[in-house]
Amino acid sequence: MIGSTVFKICYIHIGSPKTGTSSIQRTLYHNSEIASAAGLLYPTVQPIHLCVAAHFLDPERTIPQGISRGMSDAKVRKQTAVQMAKLETQIASSDAETLVLSAEHLNFLSLDGVKRLKTWIDQFAEQSRVVCYVRHPVSQAASRVQQRVKIRALTLDQAMDPLDYYRFGEELPAWVDTFGLDNVIVKPFERSTLKNGDAVDDFLELAGYQGNLDELQRVDTNPSLSAPALMIADHLAQIIPRSKLPKLKDRNGSN
Repeated sequence: MIGSTVFKICYIHIGSPKTGTSSIQRTLYHNSEIASAAGLLYPTVQPIHLCVAAHFLDPERTIPQGISRGMSDAKVRKQTAVQMAKLETQIASSDAETLVLSAEHLNFLSLDGVKRLKTWIDQFAEQSRVVCYVRHPVSQAASRVQQRVKIRALTLDQAMDPLDYYRFGEELPAWVDTFGLDNVIVKPFERSTLKNGDAVDDFLELAGYQGNLDELQRVDTNPSLSAPALMIADHLAQIIPRSKLPKLKDRNGSN
C-alpha cells in the first residue's frame, strides 16, 4: 500500500514508437535528482517503466517479447513484483507534485489492464493524464526500417519485409474509455511543432516542468542515419556476413 502520498498530477507517457520516447525516458532517468528538486518525480527503479506494463497485463497473457527481453514469464513476474515494491516505496517517499511514468509497452494492456492501472494511480494522484505522441505512419515505418538496417545489420530489402505500420488509433480507445477524452493528450511528432524542435523539451513543457531546461544533461538515443550512411549500411549488409558487421552511428542524426 502506497499510503497518503498525493501528487497533484500523474502523466502516463505511452509512446508511441519512434517519437523520441527513449530520449525522454533516458533524459529524465539520468536527471532524476534535478527533476525531483524541481517538483517532478521520474521513478528510477527502471529507465523504462516496464514493471508497470508487466504488472497490469492480464494474468493469463503470455508476456510480450518487448517486456520479457528473452526472460521466462515466471522470471519476469518475479522481478516485476520486486520492482513494483521498490517503485511504490520511491513514490511514497517523494514530495514532488508531479509524477511521470513512461513505457510505450503500456499499449500491450487490455481495457481491463488500463482500468486496473488507473485504480492504482488514483491511490496517490489527484488527477492523471495520458500522453501519446504520434508520427505519420509512413514516416514511422521509414524510421523503423532504418533502425533495422542500423541495429540488426539487415539490407534495405530485408528490413522492409514486412513493411509494418503502427496503428495508434487501435491502441487509444482503451485509454480514452478509462481516463476520459479530456485527459488523453495526443500530439503530432513533427519537429516544427515541438518546443525547440525537441521531444524532451516538448514533453516537459506539457508536464508543467518548473525547472531550467538548460540544466538537464540530454541523452539522445537511437540517432538516425543520414541518407548516404543508410546506403553504405545497405551495401555493407549485402557483401559482409551479418555477424561481422558493426553497429553504425551517425552523429548528425536524430531519432
